[in-house]
Amino acid sequence: MEFIQKIISRINFVYKKKNENKSEIDRFLSSTEKMTPDEINEYLHNEFMKDLEMFKRLIEEQNKRNEDIKSIPYIKLILEQLKIFYDDLISDEFIKRDFSLFKKDELKYYKIGQSRQEAMESLKELDSNKVPYRKIFTNYNRFYVTNYELLIDEYLLAPAQEIEGKQLFSKGKVMEILIQYKNGRHSELFKNLIPQIRNSIGHRDFIIDPKQLKITFYDREKEPLILSLDKYHEIINNMIHLTLAFDSMDFELRLPILKILIEKIDIVANYLKKNDLKMMPIEGGLSILDLSLLIETGKIK
Repeated sequence: MEFIQKIISRINFVYKKKNENKSEIDRFLSSTEKMTPDEINEYLHNEFMKDLEMFKRLIEEQNKRNEDIKSIPYIKLILEQLKIFYDDLISDEFIKRDFSLFKKDELKYYKIGQSRQEAMESLKELDSNKVPYRKIFTNYNRFYVTNYELLIDEYLLAPAQEIEGKQLFSKGKVMEILIQYKNGRHSELFKNLIPQIRNSIGHRDFIIDPKQLKITFYDREKEPLILSLDKYHEIINNMIHLTLAFDSMDFELRLPILKILIEKIDIVANYLKKNDLKMMPIEGGLSILDLSLLIETGKIK
């Protein structure tokens, strides 16, 4: 239990930091709908041209937090698996290393961040010497459903839809597709994302036996799934690592693109300052990337 508390404290730091500071870079990096290059340029202009140094500092801070997460031994192992998974997705052109990685809709993201933090806060309360076992199981259930939903919504739904070639509404179907992807090559990565547990909790079709320290999950015609407290603890622990690993890998994929954007913004910002100019985005006008290229090639002097 002590180890899980240490991991939880790391997660709370990462997400609490986001919610407390409400940093623009966090909202920019984590959201729900894809942005076009023009939308990204306009967003960057509106939010970051005001304070480019703050933008750079926020990215650096995020990078340091990411390095801290990557230092956790169990997460290193998951990241090795995740890299193979993403390499396959990129090779099959289900994910591109370009602007399609970036998304928007910050309000939905803040609801997601808050829900995940609330679930983690509930786990922090757990102490086997003080908390009744029924409450431990109840808190595990809450944590499991929240993070199961968020991992799929944030990271797994989009690639599964690309693989299937159509929109998906069932999270169970998403997991089925990803487990079968590449003939099951990545199934080990998703072994703790179990639709039966999620469905059973969602339908409140489970039974807690606090005396024998076990919980039974029912899901329609499927065989009941019985977990001891220790086994459920292991699944929760693994889900924590998986969540942090996906967050870390997501940032790793976006960082090179962000660095390029910073360089381009720098070029435009310095040009504007040097010539005492102010840029206003207009429909059909040049983007920051367009302007930086013209300045770099000497076509704008």
